[in-house]
Amino acid sequence: MALNLIKRSELTEGLTNEQGDSNSTDIEDHINGILAGAAGYEAGNALKLGGVDAGQYAVASSTIVGDGTAGRVLRCSRIDVLNGTTAATIKVIVNNVWNGDALSAQDNFAVGNNSTYVALNAGGNTVTIKDTAISGNTIAILSANLYENDCGTGLNVGASVSSGIVLAFTNSASGTAVNLTSLVDTGSIYVLVTYITSA
Repeated sequence: MALNLIKRSELTEGLTNEQGDSNSTDIEDHINGILAGAAGYEAGNALKLGGVDAGQYAVASSTIVGDGTAGRVLRCSRIDVLNGTTAATIKVIVNNVWNGDALSAQDNFAVGNNSTYVALNAGGNTVTIKDTAISGNTIAILSANLYENDCGTGLNVGASVSSGIVLAFTNSASGTAVNLTSLVDTGSIYVLVTYITSA
């Protein structure tokens, strides 16, 4: 996240009041009024940034710098893949970690099952958390890491975006796709995902 600063002296440079006084508090008050009235601007008088008195600066924006599109939001959630209530199924839960999303237990997903919020592919190795379960549309996945793996099989997880967050699991030793509905009989799998959404 970037904090863009405009120096106050640059805003007042060349300005004078009616008496030609460039140091007049009238000019300072005028600049403060402009900043206070502009959306997304703050005077920043009480801030200290790295030991520098931010009273000399105006905060121009505090948005995520990436593709330059306004309104992007950074989020982090944990996706739990658990043993389903019915045999040969999984249960999926989404937990808010930081500014993230939350989804209550979606139970009894057999291979090939597809619901409003979650899908499990025909091979049983790819779980999708659909945008219908996410705040805004998923724009990018910054990271997806195994937070905890209790299934007894070494796993790798890859993440991509396709109308939501898509997690694909493979055996870390062989590189082959795994069937989650079998693995969760032994233990649960937890994945920490950091991502960007549209709102």
